[in-house]
Amino acid sequence: PDFYQRHILQAEGSRCLECNKSLYSNSSSNIVHILAKSLSPEVATLDENIIYLCGIYSENHCHSLFDSSMEKRSQMKCFPKSVEQYKLLKPYLTNITAETLFYDKCLE
Repeated sequence: PDFYQRHILQAEGSRCLECNKSLYSNSSSNIVHILAKSLSPEVATLDENIIYLCGIYSENHCHSLFDSSMEKRSQMKCFPKSVEQYKLLKPYLTNITAETLFYDKCLE
């Protein structure tokens, strides 16, 4: 809970990295994990695994789009930022997943 609360506060007054709209206050749905919490639990609470995108209370639902597929994610404006963040996460990874393989391919 402290992890999410801290990021909710950090996102306050920020803009979505994808559509540049203001993020709704007090919503954990603006907090996006670059690598899925369930597949890469070893990095789930690292700040480097987080970007801010508009969530369920927005009209664009950029967070949902980011999570929908790696193909769609790779076409988003925020994707280069997620690749940069992935580079910082890579040393901490212990699991190989389709997500990490996709990011690794982008680093080649």
